[in-house]
Amino acid sequence: MTGRGIRRLVAAGAVGLVVATTGCGEPGDRAAPVRAFGSWDEVLAEAGGQTVNLYLGDGSATAEAYVDQHLAPAVARYGVRIVRVPGVDAPAAVDRARAERRAGRDADGAVDLVRLSGDAFAAGRRDELWRCGYPDLMPNNKLESGRFPVSTRTAALREGTIGSLDHLGIPYNAKHAAAAMVVLNEALSFDQQLAKAKREVWGAYPAIALDRLTREENLAFSTVLAPRWALSFAEPTVHASPEVRPEWASRIDQDWQREIARR
Repeated sequence: MTGRGIRRLVAAGAVGLVVATTGCGEPGDRAAPVRAFGSWDEVLAEAGGQTVNLYLGDGSATAEAYVDQHLAPAVARYGVRIVRVPGVDAPAAVDRARAERRAGRDADGAVDLVRLSGDAFAAGRRDELWRCGYPDLMPNNKLESGRFPVSTRTAALREGTIGSLDHLGIPYNAKHAAAAMVVLNEALSFDQQLAKAKREVWGAYPAIALDRLTREENLAFSTVLAPRWALSFAEPTVHASPEVRPEWASRIDQDWQREIARR
């Protein structure tokens, strides 16, 4: 891992989200406790040779290409392999982890890492499905262009702009938890966030605190080519509200489809 890759972000089985200390899975008295790692070196030692079952959820070609061409090669240097599990969306992956918990399967779970929306992450958190206690170990946890007319411009509203990020959840009973941590940590690295920001890769706004980057790292983000109609990386967050409460997310999505997208 390069020095600049050791970045300080917060995650809780979630890329770019705050650490969650509640809602973590606890096997209780019915099985041996979930293994806790004492250091990042222990995680790396355990992760070598493991294969992570990654549930991307929506079948996005962009997300799949990013994982295959950027994230997977990056974690391969640690001896970690990523296998994308097709045809299973985030709610179904959460349901699978929930069913395993109810059945008392507190180890060797089928889901190692899953890409989630905020409401799916919260649903799993209510049922104490996520592994906890590992974000502090992670070194990187301390921090398509559209076909529009040339006159098109984007804007961020002063009121009503909602912030939202993808989450990566590790179930408490994940069979390859150490390798999943390595993948999650790598996803938070400067190099991976910069790759995702490139239009030809994903065009995603970074989920890292740009004010905590070095001058050279900020320059790298500023030189990522963007269409002239696009906002800078900083503009959308100036007046953004936190991600909405999970129980509101479905209603907002339904209203958007009915009132805006289908008109």
